[in-house]
Amino acid sequence: FAYPGNLALNTGGYAYDRRVISGLGDLGWSVTPLPLGDGFPAPAPDVKSEAERMLSDLPDGTLLLIDGLAYGVLDEWAAREANRLRIVALVHHPLALETGLDIGRQGLLHGSERRSLSFARHVVVTSPMTARGLAEHYGVSPDNVTVALPGT
Repeated sequence: FAYPGNLALNTGGYAYDRRVISGLGDLGWSVTPLPLGDGFPAPAPDVKSEAERMLSDLPDGTLLLIDGLAYGVLDEWAAREANRLRIVALVHHPLALETGLDIGRQGLLHGSERRSLSFARHVVVTSPMTARGLAEHYGVSPDNVTVALPGT
């Protein structure tokens, strides 16, 4: 499970991620947390490069569950690696819909996330509203989305 930032932070998104890791473990899955660094979705160039290197070092055929806060801006990496990794994106909320972004930044994030999601084998979202938004505005097939509500 690849994630940006500090998984120990007390936020809803990180609590959800911790629950996913715990729940998969309870089901018998072997889950290895892979921290990708700070600053996503606008990491420093060296942080982004190191995250891409760590992800590219994963063995062929790895099932990679990756938090959308990072995955949404790793579109070029995803284009290179999607054929050898089984990428599943976890989208809490589309990046371009974050508050306080100017129109230019919204456009860049939307384009990057749309491209990234096109390379995911599957997408997990936290609400039906997010699932609809990804279908309507990001080209994600509803058949390729699983809604996993927080707390379930």
